[in-house]
Amino acid sequence: NFFKVKISNNKNENSKNAKSIVNPIKYFNINNNPLTLAEFKILTGRTHQIRAQSFFHGFPLLGDTAYGGKKIISNRDFFLHAKELIFPKENPLNLPKKIECDYKKDLNNFLLELKIL
Repeated sequence: NFFKVKISNNKNENSKNAKSIVNPIKYFNINNNPLTLAEFKILTGRTHQIRAQSFFHGFPLLGDTAYGGKKIISNRDFFLHAKELIFPKENPLNLPKKIECDYKKDLNNFLLELKIL
């Protein structure tokens, strides 16, 4: 799936395009709610891009009540995690080409509890 959408608040005619590639990883149900674990590849990097595009296309993030999602649990909003960052060849900061990061403990426990991992 490819999301390409102009994000606008209908008040600002100067809104910018935002491009993401979305790959569903796993489909499942929680309390009769269909859910998808997805991987996003951000091509532009706009503020709240994943949240806004998911909502716009009818798939708000679980727990992201500000963008139409249903509450997960009382002490947690939603999970967004950058599993890896890949930098372009033109890299004036001399960052490593790729940085990887494991899931934080609370996200890992949540995924284990749902039998996703």
